[in-house]
Amino acid sequence: MRDIQKIVNDLKEIKVHPQGDLSDLGNEIGKIIGTYIDNQEIGYELDDLLAGIEHGVSLIDETHK
Repeated sequence: MRDIQKIVNDLKEIKVHPQGDLSDLGNEIGKIIGTYIDNQEIGYELDDLLAGIEHGVSLIDETHK
């Protein structure tokens, strides 16, 4: 099992240009998260991350099923 707090700490260090947009933020997140993607470890596959993001957004925009 990986240390999820290390991932959170890495994400806290993200610096994005003030005039950037979500694609810029996504790029920076992707560079960090990409180092933790492991298709051999349950819960650390790219699909797990994407499912979590979709779930969180659906809760906010009230499209959650």
